[in-house]
Amino acid sequence: MTAPTTASSSSYEVMNLKENDLSSLKVTVSSIAYDIKLTTNKSTNDKLSKFLHGPAIKSERNNDIVLFGGNAICKSLSLLQNNNNNSIWIQYGSEIDKWLEYERAILHCANDKNKNKFTKLEKKLELNGIYYLFKENILSPADICIITTLSQQNKDDAALPKIIQEYMNYHLC
Repeated sequence: MTAPTTASSSSYEVMNLKENDLSSLKVTVSSIAYDIKLTTNKSTNDKLSKFLHGPAIKSERNNDIVLFGGNAICKSLSLLQNNNNNSIWIQYGSEIDKWLEYERAILHCANDKNKNKFTKLEKKLELNGIYYLFKENILSPADICIITTLSQQNKDDAALPKIIQEYMNYHLC
């Protein structure tokens, strides 16, 4: 998994990316979506790999670990984006955090028997349109994490409510 190189003055090193890992996929997708350069280091620190289950990012400037986890990295990359889309954080920052928590606690961890796990997402999409969680039509980290999780969990689109199928198809097709 690699992300594109950009003309950005800052770059970050991502460690502990793993194949078939949801957090690693979120990091890769958000790096591409927000056009943030991530480099990888093939040498791994076994102690660090055992401590950190998923990906971690460190700054190339000071070599310190900045953060870890798919949702946290996705959120941070959206904040680092070099354009005016950060205005979404001014207006919707706490709501984005709530949707990231919904993805982590409800969608990511829920079993298939939980029939109500999509209710909140369905209502939000009905309220704001079916393509983005927020009215500004800006791809938020919550959109990325929810779509990534659902795309990996629900290989059969028929199991998803119709509005969620349309939401996912818009971003994945």
